Amino acid sequence: KKKKNKDTWLKNVQCATDLILELTNHKEMFSMRERDLALVTAHIGKTMQQQQQQSSSSSSSSSSSPSSLDTEDGCIPYQVYHVCTEVLIALIQRFPKQLCTCVPCFIGAVQMLWKHILSIPTPSSSSLESLELLSGRFARLTERMVPHSASLKKHVVGLVLEFVQALSRPDMVPSRKRALTPAVYSLLDILSSFEFKTLHSLLLQSSSSLKSDNNNNNNTTNNN
Repeated sequence: KKKKNKDTWLKNVQCATDLILELTNHKEMFSMRERDLALVTAHIGKTMQQQQQQSSSSSSSSSSSPSSLDTEDGCIPYQVYHVCTEVLIALIQRFPKQLCTCVPCFIGAVQMLWKHILSIPTPSSSSLESLELLSGRFARLTERMVPHSASLKKHVVGLVLEFVQALSRPDMVPSRKRALTPAVYSLLDILSSFEFKTLHSLLLQSSSSLKSDNNNNNNTTNNN
């Protein structure tokens, strides 16, 4: 029953995204308004969030930890990630002006895609394949975002920060870094000099806070 429900859900997602892609390819016949785009991007973000939560729950309750393009290992099915990414790419290509009015919803969906890549379990031979496939899709999306940096730049700082924070994790092995690099470069291309200064300031604050916490822990240990 669980598999049947999952298959039905996947078919529903596929049908919905296929319809949206078909409509965006014929914008002379169907024009999406700003609220339509906000609704679509918000639903993509929600879909990714819910699926990621279910994937994490399934992964933590499972005694084994094989890696595949499926939800059982903590990975969102590749076809779901693929179609969600394709919809966002189509929207930013076909309706860039309208998207400027609902950037938070768009970035929210992009953030959920990014969070999932960063949370994929430590790459093994099979999970590395998952990571490379998903990272490739995400890099394609971020490349399409670069021409629209004027409206996206201040929202991308948070995405870069998430990557920087993930660098300190034990599972940020060289293979993971290599897979994520193209997307990170595209995100950096979106930033202006002002956003770079903001990012630098935030990193300094984070470093100072981490150093302060570490000193406090050392003092507590010495006192004991």
